[in-house]
Amino acid sequence: MAISSLSDELRASTRAAHDRLERLPFALSLAAGSLPIESYVGYLRAMAVLHAVMEHELPVEAEERIDAIWRDGMRRLPALHRDLAHFAPQDLGHIPAAQRAADEVANRLLLRSAEAPLSMLGYLYVLEGSILGAAVLKSQAERAFALDPVHGLCYLGQDARAGRQRWQGFRQRLDGLALSAEEGAAVEAAAIEAFAGIESVLRALYPFDREALVRAPTALNP
Repeated sequence: MAISSLSDELRASTRAAHDRLERLPFALSLAAGSLPIESYVGYLRAMAVLHAVMEHELPVEAEERIDAIWRDGMRRLPALHRDLAHFAPQDLGHIPAAQRAADEVANRLLLRSAEAPLSMLGYLYVLEGSILGAAVLKSQAERAFALDPVHGLCYLGQDARAGRQRWQGFRQRLDGLALSAEEGAAVEAAAIEAFAGIESVLRALYPFDREALVRAPTALNP
């Protein structure tokens, strides 16, 4: 019997969570071209919070197995900054519930960084995997908001072929790690936790109460 790889195990254990994301009102509304621009920009703000924590914490961990996975070229926060700079002149309101949800995910990441750094690879698995579906989201957002690759679509703008190559390289490095059963279980738990956190963000982003929008530039400073 073939022994499944870590990436295969992560894929199997998070499949149901991944499918739930695709059925959320946020995803369905974006696909239909009816998602409010505040929800899309709120998504970018929330992902900036997650990437800011991840891309700060992972490179400074004194763990050689993290060093074997992480590459500086994997940073996606600069692309998010470019997207948010594009929308800044519109002064779009923030959705408080989505901010709180993103902050909660960031806090869980920071806790893992302090207590079980290797488990953060579960979050990285989820964020790297999102590149594979970015082409679909990019096309939907382009139609819905009249954006282009350098104006509001930098985060989703990864070339499909380059994205697949990046994912394959990440999977190979991940599957090459020597992990104990306990460590593998911790990475898996973190991946499931990451999906749950992103789901909570997307549920808060749409539908939302327009009367509750605020203008508080806190989303990029977790």
